Amino acid sequence: MLLEALLLWIKYKHHVRLIDALFFELATTHVLDIVILLLAQGATSVAAYITHGVLSGGAVARIAASQLKELVISDSIEPTEAVKAAGNIRAVSIAPLIGEAISRTALEESVSSLFD
Repeated sequence: MLLEALLLWIKYKHHVRLIDALFFELATTHVLDIVILLLAQGATSVAAYITHGVLSGGAVARIAASQLKELVISDSIEPTEAVKAAGNIRAVSIAPLIGEAISRTALEESVSSLFD
């Protein structure tokens, strides 16, 4: 993720967006280190978008206390009360997407077009 973060920094310079599949305790520390690095280099803001927000251990507390502008996670894992209470963590529902994919599969329609 560090290489991708630096490439994003080079391309956009101001508002950096980090994208990854999983976010758990160890990854949280690594990502928050990247946030500090990017902000120290002049980034205006850093946000992260994660598919599965495991957020184990002290991850939620570290994210809430960090300079990360926003962490957006899917609700593929039920958000805990701590996640819901954190001011800079937002969970988005994937239920409509899953429902549409099931419907299209049943109707033998394209599912890949959902991601265009």
